[in-house]
Amino acid sequence: MPAGDGPAAPALLCLDGRVEALGDAAALARLAPSAETVHLRGGTMLPGWIDSHVHFLGWALDRAGLDLRDARTVEEALDRIVLHQRGLPAGRWITQAASTRTAGAAGRRPSSSIG
Repeated sequence: MPAGDGPAAPALLCLDGRVEALGDAAALARLAPSAETVHLRGGTMLPGWIDSHVHFLGWALDRAGLDLRDARTVEEALDRIVLHQRGLPAGRWITQAASTRTAGAAGRRPSSSIG
Protein backbone atom coordinates (compact mmCIF):
# COMPACT_ATOMS: atom_id res chain seq x y z
CA MET A 1 0.00 0.00 0.00
CA PRO A 2 1.44 3.45 -0.86
CA ALA A 3 2.69 5.56 2.03
CA GLY A 4 -0.03 7.64 3.65
CA ASP A 5 -2.92 5.54 2.35
CA GLY A 6 -3.28 3.24 5.36
CA PRO A 7 -5.04 3.77 8.66
CA ALA A 8 -3.23 5.21 11.64
CA ALA A 9 -1.93 2.55 14.04
CA PRO A 10 -2.64 2.89 17.76
CA ALA A 11 0.81 1.49 18.67
CA LEU A 12 4.14 0.53 17.18
CA LEU A 13 6.94 -1.76 18.28
CA CYS A 14 10.47 -0.51 17.71
CA LEU A 15 13.50 -2.81 18.13
CA ASP A 16 17.10 -1.70 17.65
CA GLY A 17 15.98 1.60 16.11
CA ARG A 18 13.68 0.02 13.50
CA VAL A 19 9.91 -0.25 13.38
CA GLU A 20 9.12 -3.96 13.68
CA ALA A 21 5.33 -4.02 14.00
CA LEU A 22 2.22 -1.85 14.07
CA GLY A 23 -1.05 -2.66 15.79
CA ASP A 24 -2.87 -2.95 19.09
CA ALA A 25 -0.79 -1.96 22.13
CA ALA A 26 -1.72 -5.10 24.09
CA ALA A 27 -0.78 -7.38 21.18
CA LEU A 28 2.55 -5.63 20.72
CA ALA A 29 3.25 -5.85 24.47
CA ARG A 30 2.83 -9.63 24.20
CA LEU A 31 5.41 -9.70 21.37
CA ALA A 32 7.97 -7.77 23.45
CA PRO A 33 6.97 -7.82 27.12
CA SER A 34 10.13 -6.07 28.31
CA ALA A 35 9.90 -3.21 25.79
CA GLU A 36 9.73 0.33 27.13
CA THR A 37 6.28 1.92 26.74
CA VAL A 38 6.03 5.56 25.72
CA HIS A 39 2.59 7.18 25.89
CA LEU A 40 2.19 9.97 23.35
CA ARG A 41 -0.96 11.29 25.05
CA GLY A 42 -2.84 11.80 21.78
CA GLY A 43 0.25 12.86 19.84
CA THR A 44 1.44 11.38 16.57
CA MET A 45 4.77 9.65 15.97
CA LEU A 46 6.29 10.31 12.57
CA PRO A 47 9.44 8.90 10.97
CA GLY A 48 12.25 11.42 10.97
CA TRP A 49 15.54 12.23 9.34
CA ILE A 50 18.79 12.00 11.28
CA ASP A 51 19.85 15.32 9.75
CA SER A 52 17.25 17.95 10.53
CA HIS A 53 18.46 20.12 7.65
CA VAL A 54 17.53 18.60 4.28
CA HIS A 55 16.65 20.31 1.01
CA PHE A 56 14.09 17.71 -0.03
CA LEU A 57 13.77 18.64 -3.70
CA GLY A 58 17.53 18.59 -4.25
CA TRP A 59 17.86 15.36 -2.29
CA ALA A 60 15.12 13.69 -4.35
CA LEU A 61 16.61 14.89 -7.64
CA ASP A 62 20.07 13.66 -6.58
CA ARG A 63 18.62 10.23 -5.79
CA ALA A 64 16.93 10.03 -9.20
CA GLY A 65 19.77 11.37 -11.34
CA LEU A 66 23.38 10.85 -12.23
CA ASP A 67 25.75 10.23 -9.30
CA LEU A 68 29.27 11.57 -9.77
CA ARG A 69 30.24 11.78 -6.10
CA ASP A 70 32.72 8.91 -6.23
CA ALA A 71 34.17 9.65 -9.67
CA ARG A 72 37.94 9.58 -9.15
CA THR A 73 38.91 11.59 -12.23
CA VAL A 74 37.38 14.06 -14.65
CA GLU A 75 37.62 11.38 -17.36
CA GLU A 76 35.64 8.92 -15.23
CA ALA A 77 32.98 11.56 -14.58
CA LEU A 78 32.75 12.35 -18.31
CA ASP A 79 32.42 8.63 -19.15
CA ARG A 80 29.54 8.34 -16.68
CA ILE A 81 27.86 11.40 -18.15
CA VAL A 82 28.07 9.93 -21.67
CA LEU A 83 26.64 6.58 -20.50
CA HIS A 84 23.83 8.32 -18.62
CA GLN A 85 22.99 10.49 -21.64
CA ARG A 86 22.75 7.44 -23.89
CA GLY A 87 19.90 6.15 -21.73
CA LEU A 88 17.87 9.35 -22.11
CA PRO A 89 15.35 10.07 -24.87
CA ALA A 90 16.71 12.07 -27.82
CA GLY A 91 16.94 15.76 -26.99
CA ARG A 92 16.53 15.27 -23.21
CA TRP A 93 18.90 17.32 -21.10
CA ILE A 94 20.81 16.04 -18.08
CA THR A 95 19.26 18.27 -15.45
CA GLN A 96 20.75 17.00 -12.20
CA ALA A 97 23.94 15.26 -11.17
CA ALA A 98 25.02 14.53 -7.60
CA SER A 99 28.54 15.79 -7.06
CA THR A 100 30.67 17.26 -4.32
CA ARG A 101 32.62 20.48 -3.99
CA THR A 102 35.85 18.53 -4.41
CA ALA A 103 34.67 16.14 -7.11
CA GLY A 104 37.23 13.55 -8.08
CA ALA A 105 40.97 13.85 -8.27
CA ALA A 106 40.71 17.21 -10.03
CA GLY A 107 39.30 18.79 -6.88
CA ARG A 108 36.87 21.03 -8.74
CA ARG A 109 33.16 21.24 -9.32
CA PRO A 110 31.63 20.26 -12.66
CA SER A 111 31.08 23.08 -15.17
CA SER A 112 30.27 23.55 -18.82
CA SER A 113 34.00 24.00 -19.51
CA ILE A 114 35.96 20.80 -20.16
CA GLY A 115 39.71 20.91 -20.04
